[in-house]
Amino acid sequence: MAESKQTPAKVAQSGQVQQVTKFQRFVEQVQGEADLTKTMHSSGDIAAEIAAKMIEADSLEEAIAAQDSGIPSGKDLVDVEMTVLDFDTLPADEQYKENSPLSVYLDIKAVRLENGEELRFRTGATNIVTLLHKARQVDRLPLDCVIRSKVTGGGELLTLKLLPKRVIRGQ
Repeated sequence: MAESKQTPAKVAQSGQVQQVTKFQRFVEQVQGEADLTKTMHSSGDIAAEIAAKMIEADSLEEAIAAQDSGIPSGKDLVDVEMTVLDFDTLPADEQYKENSPLSVYLDIKAVRLENGEELRFRTGATNIVTLLHKARQVDRLPLDCVIRSKVTGGGELLTLKLLPKRVIRGQ
C-alpha cells in the first residue's frame, strides 16, 4: 500500500506538532516585508525614472539610450566591487516564483567602488537576498561586496562575497 503524502492540512488534522524551521520563518519574514513594501513601490516608479532620464538627456540619442536602459539585474553587475547601502524587498513576479524558494527580489541601492557612481539594481538570487537580509540583521550595512557568478548544473548561480579590508597608505 502506498503511503500518502503528509500535507500541512493532514498534519494539522492528525494533531502532530510541526516544527517550523529557521528557514521557514525567514521565508515568511521576507515575504511579509515584500508585501508591505509593495504598497510603496509600483512599476510606474521605474517608468517615471526612465522618463525623467529621457527628459534630462542632452540629445535624442542619449534619450533613446535612457529609454533602453531600465534597471540592471545582479547578473549585469557580476565582478563589480560595490558598497551596498540599502535595499527594499518586493514580491517576485509570478514567472519567477516557480524557481525561487523565497519568491521575492531586492531593489538594491549601492555605490560602485571604482568611481563612486550610484547604482540601483535588482536581484532575486536566493544567496544574495539571504545574505543581504543577514547583513541588515547584524547591522553590517553599508556592506563592501562583489557579486560572483558560478556555473552549475542548474545554470548560473550568483553569490555574494565580502571584499577584504584594504590598507590605505598616507602620502
